[in-house]
Amino acid sequence: MTDPRTLWQEDFISKYMMDNQRDWLLTATPGSGKTRAVLSLYLALKDQSEVEQLLVVVPTQRIRYQWSRAAAELKIDLTAQHDYAGPFPLDVDGGVITYSRLAFGQNADLYRSLIARKRTLVVLDEIHHIADDAAWGRGVLTAAEPATRRVALSGTPFRSDGNPIPLITYNSEGLAEADYTITYGEAVRQGICRTIRFEIMDGEAQWCRGEGERAATAKTVTEKDQSALLTTLYASNQLWIPSIFRAADADLDRIRTEEKPNAGGLVVAQDIQTAKQYQKLLGQLTGEPVAIVHSSNKDDDGPNDDNNRIIDDYNKSQTKWIVAVNMISEGVDIPRLAVLVFASRTLTEMWFRQVTGRVVRMDGELLTATMFIPAIPLLVQYAEKIEQESDIGLQERTKELQEQYDTERKPLELDITIPIASSAAERDSVIASGTDYQADELANAQQLKIRAGGSALNFHDADVARILRLDREQRGLDEKRVTHVTISQPPTQFTGDQLRSALKAEINRRVKRYCYITNTPYEAVHGDLNQRCGDKTKTATVETLKKRLEILKTEYQY
Repeated sequence: MTDPRTLWQEDFISKYMMDNQRDWLLTATPGSGKTRAVLSLYLALKDQSEVEQLLVVVPTQRIRYQWSRAAAELKIDLTAQHDYAGPFPLDVDGGVITYSRLAFGQNADLYRSLIARKRTLVVLDEIHHIADDAAWGRGVLTAAEPATRRVALSGTPFRSDGNPIPLITYNSEGLAEADYTITYGEAVRQGICRTIRFEIMDGEAQWCRGEGERAATAKTVTEKDQSALLTTLYASNQLWIPSIFRAADADLDRIRTEEKPNAGGLVVAQDIQTAKQYQKLLGQLTGEPVAIVHSSNKDDDGPNDDNNRIIDDYNKSQTKWIVAVNMISEGVDIPRLAVLVFASRTLTEMWFRQVTGRVVRMDGELLTATMFIPAIPLLVQYAEKIEQESDIGLQERTKELQEQYDTERKPLELDITIPIASSAAERDSVIASGTDYQADELANAQQLKIRAGGSALNFHDADVARILRLDREQRGLDEKRVTHVTISQPPTQFTGDQLRSALKAEINRRVKRYCYITNTPYEAVHGDLNQRCGDKTKTATVETLKKRLEILKTEYQY
């Protein structure tokens, strides 16, 4: 079966090749396959001798290794272990590094020299992150200046803080101008991304701050009190968040029973302490271990093995829930995620869309994902926009997020919010298929499901409400009545980094054993191997590493 993503990817590559300009901006909604699109572009450019090597720059270490694995699927050897110790190994196509590593010390100048040696395609993934640190922008401008081609990527090209992004062209209104765009609505229409329904959950909260005690509901809270209300609703020792977890877990069980047996759920928490409390609550609710990833495990410049292992293990497992603090916001691919609980106090549209992108990635099944959000009017507006894009598929996001002050990330407040109490969550409405279903409609749908019994109980209330609404409407209408590039889909294989690491480990094991038995200096054996193979182990290619291994087996007999 042909992957539907190949249609837009082939169109993108065809238009890029015809346009033949140096700098490009590709904006593609999360889950649409922009990584594979650009890797396929590299192969097309290399096939026409336009470029010789590839350098990808990414915001996090996790995404770095993800690019390397994705490249291996297309038989591209993209090393994720190059922090500038010299040129790339001779047998690789290029490397992938983080923005922070590129900007560190003299690395920008060193990578500039490396790029200048060969015709290079430089890819700047999630380029909006450059505005996070001025040094990152300077590093990119320095290093990428001699590149033959430069392609910037983002699913969210506009920064909430309004900082201009290097290498991006802006129109007269200050909006980034993309050379190629695929929106969420287009991705849904083409069968690339899942549809999503939003469970809008209201609730009352009481809290104490410097001005005394206050109370509000999620639907009626003022902008000034939003942060305090959310702090209270999200408190693990109150009623609201545990009731959300019960509702979300029940919906996950429904999806696992009827549609996707290994479907998973994600909770996006505001901070590490709260995430650990959520981990405990979900563990008590489900009776199974709950994965958690957070920034104390994160090291953008190191191997980040803990979080990589946790995410990979969760992705391959059957366990239900994972809790994250700003670790699975963008670029991380866990297609089995189908239910999401938004428990963040960050209320920018950019962040909301990035988080939503975690559950819209296709994984074979034509299911509708579910996202539970507080009934904060601003979040409901975001949800309605996304749903309208999904259902109608015509409107693109054209408003400038930088100018929307009320959606910007707010500075930390100096006063302390002390949660007093929160009510259990109450379903206010559900937004699905571009339509808002109110509480009374959902209650009627639930009653009908109970009366019908059997498999009807596994339908979502919004789906039944939609059928009832369409039935009412139907009864009221009864009287009226270019260059083509083919993208291959090869099977997954080991990355070049993994193969080289495995060969080096085996060589070291055999050398150590030989030296121990024969009392030969370790350096002598490696010196002999280096001389006979013409390089050093650190910079050796796969071919010369295999040659070393063969010498150890046949001549050293170890």
